[in-house]
Amino acid sequence: MVRGRPKSPLLNQADIVTEALRIADSGREPTLGSISSSLGVHVSSLYNHIESKAHLVNLMRERVGNMHPLPPLPHDDWVASIKLVAHQLRAVLLTYPVLLASFASAPLDPAGEYPYLDDFLSVLQSAGFDQPDAAHIFDFLGFITLGSALDLTYEVPDSENEATFEFGLDRFISGLESLRNR
Repeated sequence: MVRGRPKSPLLNQADIVTEALRIADSGREPTLGSISSSLGVHVSSLYNHIESKAHLVNLMRERVGNMHPLPPLPHDDWVASIKLVAHQLRAVLLTYPVLLASFASAPLDPAGEYPYLDDFLSVLQSAGFDQPDAAHIFDFLGFITLGSALDLTYEVPDSENEATFEFGLDRFISGLESLRNR
């Protein structure tokens, strides 16, 4: 038997992400070991296509986000846009509850492709928020949607979670009103 690198690649980045999400669909946390085992390759082979576990998490985050695009944002209503994005982000996160801890542990890759992000930032900037504030608003929405999604996985009653989520979101928007009016 001849060993060494095959003449044609056995896998690629897209295949690795697809397998990671297939494992997550089965209710298991995808690890580099489980992914490589499923694909029939050594863990070290994965590193020819991904830089790190954090890189893989960002690739999964991008894929999941692209699988669940945001509906069109109401450009004339920044409050409605924030609420729409918050609810959509939480719903998308809950499609893969086993990945919540991974999503929480890896910051967004600034070089990642998030098609909804530019549109959302544009809505906020049109409403009078500068670029840094708009980016902070998006980051904070990520915090509260992730926290709410994590609560739901720990069997906090849906009604309690929903009430807390809406309360926090409304207080956040109230605070943004004063920031916007300064």
